Amino acid sequence: MLSFKYRLKPSEEQIVILKEQINICRRMYNYLLDYSYEKRKNVNKTPTMYDLVYLIPPLKKDYPELKQIYAQALENVAERVHSGFVNFWARRMHKLKAGLPRFRREDDYNSITYRVRGYKIDKNTLTLSKIGVIPIILHRPIMGKIKRVTVMRDGEKWYVSFACETENIPIPNREKMVGIDLGLISLIATDTGELIDAPKCYRKAERRLKRLQRQLSKKKFKSKNWYKSKTRLAKLHKHVANQRKDVTGVISRDLVN
Repeated sequence: MLSFKYRLKPSEEQIVILKEQINICRRMYNYLLDYSYEKRKNVNKTPTMYDLVYLIPPLKKDYPELKQIYAQALENVAERVHSGFVNFWARRMHKLKAGLPRFRREDDYNSITYRVRGYKIDKNTLTLSKIGVIPIILHRPIMGKIKRVTVMRDGEKWYVSFACETENIPIPNREKMVGIDLGLISLIATDTGELIDAPKCYRKAERRLKRLQRQLSKKKFKSKNWYKSKTRLAKLHKHVANQRKDVTGVISRDLVN
């Protein structure tokens, strides 16, 4: 399974629709999670994913806004709730630190997923059921068979991720193995004596981060200026994260090759 991520360029009207649909899915997630906890409390049994999916059609009569969401996207909400419990049990089984699924706030739920149907790719556009045609920047070809499509919000930007089933393609003419050691002074030292320095992305941006953090702390909580300041700080944090991700991606690709 490989994931291919691309930038989306939705219109202002489509952004409103996407935000509303994600918020509806979040409320649905919290409802199903609350139902699961009540079931565990009263019957001492966690509902299966199909138990949660069967709850959705009757709910559409009481909550008409659920009809705005494509059916498979709602089913994915049930899958997320069930996966939270499955992951909890798996970590407990291996004696790892584990926590039960938690209710999601607005900042904690930022995506909507389509499985099998509900989407169509045509040149430089992505058509999503009940949302419309959205321009997409296909900077590289999609490989393999698409299994699911996830539209996600990252700050003020929108992306789409295609989870694809592909064949294994071996890399020709590569060494059998390489030894690496993670250090403090150098990021990586290989068994051949090569040293790779740490990028220190956070240290280089630390002064600007401190300044923006001070500005945010002086703003009135949840005022317009507070949101503007919070957005600027989040953009810089994202920039530092992207720098770190780019460096580690390049280094790991070289090591794999």
